[in-house]
Amino acid sequence: ENEDNSLVEVEIETGRRHQIRMAMQYLSAPVVGDELHGAETDPYHRVCLHAHSLEFLHPSTDDPVRFEAQPPRLFNIR
Repeated sequence: ENEDNSLVEVEIETGRRHQIRMAMQYLSAPVVGDELHGAETDPYHRVCLHAHSLEFLHPSTDDPVRFEAQPPRLFNIR
């Protein structure tokens, strides 16, 4: 366990490539494992970024569609 890490929730509007990763780097709090954007190490051999939910309007019906997924176990969320 590493108590130097925090779980944060981020909501984006535009969905631009690397938007969250670059914002976290700017805040001097890079995403764990994201060596490209300032993380010093990659302890899990992956970028520890997870989409908990995705929501959009269905292209044919305009109905809202939402998908949710639990975080990976390696995130060790209590």
